[in-house]
Amino acid sequence: MGFTEIEHTADCSMMVWADDLPSLFGEAARAMNQAAGARIGRGPRVRRKVSVQAADSESLLVQFLTELIYAQEQEDLGFDQFDLQMSPGKLNAKLEGSLLEALAKPIKAVTYHNLSIQRTTRGYETEIVFDV
Repeated sequence: MGFTEIEHTADCSMMVWADDLPSLFGEAARAMNQAAGARIGRGPRVRRKVSVQAADSESLLVQFLTELIYAQEQEDLGFDQFDLQMSPGKLNAKLEGSLLEALAKPIKAVTYHNLSIQRTTRGYETEIVFDV
C-alpha cells in the first residue's frame, strides 16, 4: 500500500491576494489571463458590463471568471481593466479590453476545487484551480 503525488497537466493553480474583495476578483482575472497566456491586442478598446449573482463570494468569483472565459473562447476578447462593485451576493463589473492577439493555453473551466476566499492579515486571498 501507499500513495504518491501525480502531477496533473489538466490543471493550473494560482494563489491570489488583494486588499479587498473587488480587487481580489480583478487580480484573479489577471491571474487567469496569465495562466492562459492571453495576450490582449492594442487595437480598438471594447467595453462591457457584466453582472453576476450567487449565494457566496466563491460562487461569484467562479461565475465572473467563467464570463471572461466565454469572452475569450467565443468572441476572441480579453479584458485587462476591471471596475468592480460588490454587494452581498452580487457583482457588477465594467470591463475594458481588446481582441486577443494570442491565447497559448485556453482555460476550459474555473473549478471549485478547494476554493475558499479567506480574510488574512494582507486582506483577502484564495487559491483558484483552472482546468486547462
